[in-house]
Amino acid sequence: MDVLALGKIRHNGEDYKKGDIIRNLSSVDGERLIRLKVAELDDEDNVLTTEEFAKLKANAQKAKLEGLGIEPASNVEERIAQYLEWHQLKGGD
Repeated sequence: MDVLALGKIRHNGEDYKKGDIIRNLSSVDGERLIRLKVAELDDEDNVLTTEEFAKLKANAQKAKLEGLGIEPASNVEERIAQYLEWHQLKGGD
């Protein structure tokens, strides 16, 4: 299981920062980090729609954009526009 760090995480002696992808976790470890709300599932087959992205809190939006290699804008409307542009390039809505 791969997860996207939503903030600083120390797991199995490794430090991760917001936007890092933590790869190859057991489902128990991945689900624990998600349940603690310090990570979210990073699944290429489960890309968020623009509407789902818009519902995320600011720190989660920023982490998602950083995980995509995009420098997040400071306001929500610009972050949504950034994600929409990426999503359309990927072939989404």
